[in-house]
Amino acid sequence: MDKQGRLLWRFEDSDVAPDLLYPRGMFPRAVSGNGRVLLVAAFGVHRMLYASTERNPSVMGIDAATGRLLWQHKGMMLNEGKVVALEDRFLVIDDQGQTHEILAADGKTGSATSALTGSADWVLQLPGRDAMLIVENSHFDRQGRAARVYIRPLDGGGDRDLTVPGRVIAVTLSPDRRSFAIATARDRTMRFGSDGTLLWESAIPAGQGVCFSPDGRTVVVGGHDGVVHFLNADDGKCLHSVDLNPFNVTTGERFARQQRMGSVPRDAARAIPPVPPEPSYLASLDPKKVPFGPNLAPPERMRRLLKPAKPAAPDPAKPGYVCKLTEPVKLTFRVEAGATYLVEMLNAVANPAHHTPLLRLEVAVTTVGRGKSKNLPYTARLPLGRYLTRRRAAFRADAAGEVTLTLRAVLPRKTVDKRPGRTAREILTYENVPASEIPVLLGDVVVSAIRFAGRNLLFDGGPTAPSTPAGEVTCTAFPWQDGNNRTSDSPVNSPVAALRVVNGLIANQETGWAKAGGVDKAEVLVRFKSPRKLSAVVIYEDASGPVPSGDSVRERTAMRYQVDVRNAAGGQWSRLGRVVRNTQLINIFVCPPFDIDRIRYTWAGRHDSNLGRTDGTVRTAQIEAYMAADALDIEDLLKSTKGNGLGLD
Repeated sequence: MDKQGRLLWRFEDSDVAPDLLYPRGMFPRAVSGNGRVLLVAAFGVHRMLYASTERNPSVMGIDAATGRLLWQHKGMMLNEGKVVALEDRFLVIDDQGQTHEILAADGKTGSATSALTGSADWVLQLPGRDAMLIVENSHFDRQGRAARVYIRPLDGGGDRDLTVPGRVIAVTLSPDRRSFAIATARDRTMRFGSDGTLLWESAIPAGQGVCFSPDGRTVVVGGHDGVVHFLNADDGKCLHSVDLNPFNVTTGERFARQQRMGSVPRDAARAIPPVPPEPSYLASLDPKKVPFGPNLAPPERMRRLLKPAKPAAPDPAKPGYVCKLTEPVKLTFRVEAGATYLVEMLNAVANPAHHTPLLRLEVAVTTVGRGKSKNLPYTARLPLGRYLTRRRAAFRADAAGEVTLTLRAVLPRKTVDKRPGRTAREILTYENVPASEIPVLLGDVVVSAIRFAGRNLLFDGGPTAPSTPAGEVTCTAFPWQDGNNRTSDSPVNSPVAALRVVNGLIANQETGWAKAGGVDKAEVLVRFKSPRKLSAVVIYEDASGPVPSGDSVRERTAMRYQVDVRNAAGGQWSRLGRVVRNTQLINIFVCPPFDIDRIRYTWAGRHDSNLGRTDGTVRTAQIEAYMAADALDIEDLLKSTKGNGLGLD
C-alpha cells in the first residue's frame, strides 16, 4: 500500500506455490536498502497425529513497485532464521544456520560474506556501497560474552576489526550515512565514522536500542530500566534523560518534574483496503477462444427494473452502473437449445452493517410454459460482501424457448429435520424462503450465451451434436496419511464420479464424491486417444449450496483446485489455472495453442474443510473441454452415433 493506505498491488502465493495440498504462509522479512525488492519467506505445514513437518519452503524476491516475482530459492527454510537487508543484496541465515548472500535484483549468490567467521547478527552497508559493517555476537573474551565487529570491503579486500566491548545490542546508521552508532551490553554507546574511526564512547546504560534523531544532532539510547538517554551526537555527552517507568526507584515529584519528550503524534489507524473486483469474463477472456453472445440483461433494462444507487465510499470497484435491489425482479428472455449462459454481476449489501454470510443473492432460472428439464429449473445463491465483488454462475438450456430469471435477496429459515432414522432437530434451510427486505447493490449485470469455439470433447450428447466423447476419464481419491493405521492407504478409483463429471449436466445432479476428512487429494484425469487442440477447459460447481451452519455457512463449491494440461509433443505439464477460496460457480481456463493429450484436475480442499469453509465433501459438478476453432474433428464425426453420448472411444 502507499502512504495513504491505497492498495498498489497484490501477490498471490497460490500462483507460484508448488502444490495446493499444503497452503503456505507468507512472511515478509526485509526490504533491500534501495527499496526495490521485498524478501518474503514462505512455507506450509503438514500436521500429522504426533508431529508436523514443513512443506514447500522457499525464499523469494518480489518487485516492490509492481508485486512481480523476480526470483525464488526453493527448499530454503526461513522461519527462526534471520535476514539482514543491504543496499543491493540480502544476507539470509536460514533455519539450518547456513549463511546465504543473495543479490536482490536477480537472486544470484554474492561472495562478499563468503568468509564469515560466525553467524552475522547485524550487517549494514556503509556509504558508497563498497563496504559492509558486520557484527557477530558469537564470540567471547576474558570478561565473557563478546562480539566481533568489523568492516569488510565488497571488492574482496581485508577486514578491519573494531574494538567494541561486550555483545552488541543495537547498530544504526546516521541520517547522513557518514557514521554509525553501536550500543553494547556492557553499558557502552559508541559512534564511529564510516571508515571505522572511533569518534566517541559514552558510558551510558543500554539495553533496548539506539537511534539518531532525524536531524542527526542527537543519539537516543534506550535502557533496560525504561530510561531514555539523549546524547550529543558530536561528543557523546548526555544532554538529559527521561524516565518512562514510573515504578523505578524515584520520587513522584522528581518523576513529574523531569523534562518531557514532547507530544508524539499517533498514527491514524487504517483498515486494509478492499481488493478491487476481478474483471468481467467478457473483457478478460480471449474472444477468439471464448466468444459471448449479446447481453440479455443490458444496463438500460436493469436501470428500469432497479433503483439507482452508489457504491460505498471506500469501495474500489469502478462499475459502469450500480442499482439497488429492494424486492425481487424478473427478466424474461429467449434461450437457445443446448446453450450455456453466463450470469455475472457485481454485488454487495447496500448497508455494510447488514452484512452476514447467511444473506445471499438468489439467482433462479425457470422455464416459461414448460415443465422441468435436466438442467432447469436452476437456482444459485451467491455470496454478498461489504464491497462490490464480481460473482459468476451459469445455467444451461435443454431446449429453445423462453425462461425467466429472478433475482432476490434471501435469508435461511428455521425448520425441523424429520428425515427417517434421525433425531428430529431444528435446522436452517434456504428452501421455500420468502425474499429478504435487506437492500442489495447490483452492478454490471451480464446474462450472455457462451459460444465456445468448438464442441465439448468430453461429452456431446445434446440435440445439435451427437458425436461421442474423445477421451477416457478416471476419478481417483488419494487417502490422507495422518499417522494412524488405516485399512487401505492406496488410491481409490471412483467410476461413478467419472460418469457424473462429464455427463453434460450443470444442475440437478448429485455431485458428492468422497468425504474430505479422509482424502489428501482427488484427481480427475482425462486421456485423449489422439492429441487435441483445445480452446478452453470449464469447471462448474454444485449450485445447491450453501449449507447454513450456526451464524455462518459452508459452501458446496470446490474451494481449492488446479487444472493442468500436458503437451503431447514433449510430455510437459502446464498449469492452466489455480483456484483458492473459490465461491464462483463457473471458472473458465483458456488453453495454450499446443496439442494436448492429458487434462488433470486436482482437488486439494482438505484444509478448507478443516477450517469449516466447505461442507466437507469432495465434489465438482461438471468438467468440460472445448475444441479449438481451427482444429479438425473428422475422426470423431466419422464414428459419431446418436444416443451414445456417454460412450468412450
